[in-house]
Amino acid sequence: MRGRELRGRELRGRELRAWCAASGALLRARLVRRLVRTAKIVLDPCCRGLPGAAHHYILVRARSWRGAWGVGRGAWGVGRGAWGAGRGAWGAGRGRGRMPGVGARGGAGCRRWGASGLRPGRGGREVAGPWVGLAAGLSIRLTVRVLRVGLTGGIGSGKSAAAARLVERGAVLIDADRVAREVVAPGTDGLAEIIAAFSDAVVDADGALDRAALGAVVFADETARRRLEAITHPRVRARTAELTAAAAPDAIVVNDVPLLVEVGLAPTYHLVVVVQTAVSTRLERLARDRGMGRAEAERRIAAQADDARRRAAADVVLTNDGSLTALHDSVDLLWKQRLVPYEDNLRQRRVVPPDAAELAGADASWPEQYARLAARIQHALGPDALRIDHIGSTAVPGLAAQNVIDVQVAVSSLADADGPLADRLAYAGFPRVPGQWWDDPRPAGRRRWEKRLHGSADPARPVRLHVRLADSPGWRYALLMRDHLRADPDQRAAYLLFKRDLVDAAPEAGESGTARNPWFDEEYLRAEQWAEQTGWHP
Repeated sequence: MRGRELRGRELRGRELRAWCAASGALLRARLVRRLVRTAKIVLDPCCRGLPGAAHHYILVRARSWRGAWGVGRGAWGVGRGAWGAGRGAWGAGRGRGRMPGVGARGGAGCRRWGASGLRPGRGGREVAGPWVGLAAGLSIRLTVRVLRVGLTGGIGSGKSAAAARLVERGAVLIDADRVAREVVAPGTDGLAEIIAAFSDAVVDADGALDRAALGAVVFADETARRRLEAITHPRVRARTAELTAAAAPDAIVVNDVPLLVEVGLAPTYHLVVVVQTAVSTRLERLARDRGMGRAEAERRIAAQADDARRRAAADVVLTNDGSLTALHDSVDLLWKQRLVPYEDNLRQRRVVPPDAAELAGADASWPEQYARLAARIQHALGPDALRIDHIGSTAVPGLAAQNVIDVQVAVSSLADADGPLADRLAYAGFPRVPGQWWDDPRPAGRRRWEKRLHGSADPARPVRLHVRLADSPGWRYALLMRDHLRADPDQRAAYLLFKRDLVDAAPEAGESGTARNPWFDEEYLRAEQWAEQTGWHP
């Protein structure tokens, strides 16, 4: 296979190994063999303008410079340097903007190019974005898709008990508190930077961090707290990324994060689970299990997010006001019915089909559910998502609908939506729905409105994610119809009767079959008249 034939393709199994075997000494590198065994690998165009001598090299993107993929100091020649590159047996470029080479001919360097996402490394340990190796027009990019679950709850809620039960079921647990202690342990550069910022008054006689002394300094000083967070948070994120990368490809990684909501981390997880317990029960547990006085317990509870704020961020709420057995039963049900199938769907890029049989009553939580989905999509796509909107029937308050959240993402190019954006959505839990998709034009007879359609890998939250060109007729029409139905209660009632009649006549089609009915042409004319009268614009 020639390089140009591989651009944008995904290779797995025998096809991938055949390509690797044809690429010279690549399979003699244990690192790449492990990548082949344990992860899906994607070939991408990259490194335009490299010298011709680099054509035997392969660029490998690793989730971490060390740990799971065996990239670090020593054996693979990755050492110190502005980009974490140095000298080594496999050949490495030296100096800013160069990276180590992997292949048959050592000693070549790879210049920095375009918007490559490179960031300065420290001692060869940069994570979440480094590139190791060289390429001429192709790269192998690691695309680990482990299911990441954020677990949180207030102090005394029983979050740790839920985490322990998930581990018994088979989850990989990353404890944020433990990681936070690890990155500032004696001898770490994290602790050294804290001492430089706050003096050695924040360490004890053994040279370990004195958390009480540090807390006294930062608790009432916003500037000091932010300074501390600037030191610790990047290190916690980096270490968490390493531990996640070390998990098996089919792992369910549970991140136990006490301040998940307060720090705004919810969009970074596929699913957020909140353990919720009545405040009175939490006070009793803190007094019984930790010997904490009531005043101190109330102060700590008040310093955290309240239950309403946590519920708004939660995809799943585990109520823990009863026995430990009851909590375990809830966790086991969550594991079996949601987490395990979600992980399998995510890894296989399998879309959960919505139930088309009936209309659900209007659900006041649909807007909150959409907000969580939109935050994840925005996190995955960044500025490439020009706009994200809640559309369809679930976006109209009080309207009965199929229990599917319709989301519209505006992009600058559908060609981009066919490339890396599709992958990023899939990794975030929104795989592409196979086939070609378009909307029927309004009024009928015009050229069809092309789009891309994604779904959800979450078995408990079906989604239709419509990727449309920004400012296109299809994009505008979705917003126009939503806003017209929101504004006109008579048309909203008429639409509901119309949908019920169609679903009764063809329940297997659900709401998906309604868009081809002439009623929509009539509604389009009414909506356009309304838009002109009111001055509506998207």
